[in-house]
Amino acid sequence: MDFGFLNHVPDLIIRPLVACLIGAMIGWNRERRGRAAGLRTQVLVCLGACVYTMVTMELQRVMRRDDPDSNVDPIRVIAGIVGGIGFLGAGSIIQSGGTVKGVTTAATVWVVGAMGIACGLGLFAMTAVTAALTAITLVGLHWLESAVTDDDSS
Repeated sequence: MDFGFLNHVPDLIIRPLVACLIGAMIGWNRERRGRAAGLRTQVLVCLGACVYTMVTMELQRVMRRDDPDSNVDPIRVIAGIVGGIGFLGAGSIIQSGGTVKGVTTAATVWVVGAMGIACGLGLFAMTAVTAALTAITLVGLHWLESAVTDDDSS
């Protein structure tokens, strides 16, 4: 059995840890607003996407080492992650009485999954930019919507 991944212990710790922190940052916002996919859900989605990506990259490394002509395609796993997260997010959307709720929650689940994939690939700068833009979208645009709604009601 090949334990070559043990040579990358810092990555094995840092990547999932960053994924948890990023998921918690987004999840905290959703939790404070009482949304269905809150802190724990966002952390687990981000962590899960990260770990699936890391496992895929390790599998690709081992397969190419053992069989240089191997046709292991990590894009297939990433596509599966995206599809599964989309299904999870869709479960948070509720239609009732002519209104639709949960679309932003579904979108946060989707973007947290993307950040988990980026963490799994070690793309921390991309993850940080995405997290910052997500926070600006959730907090800043919520504030702007509230300000505009208050002004319209006057």
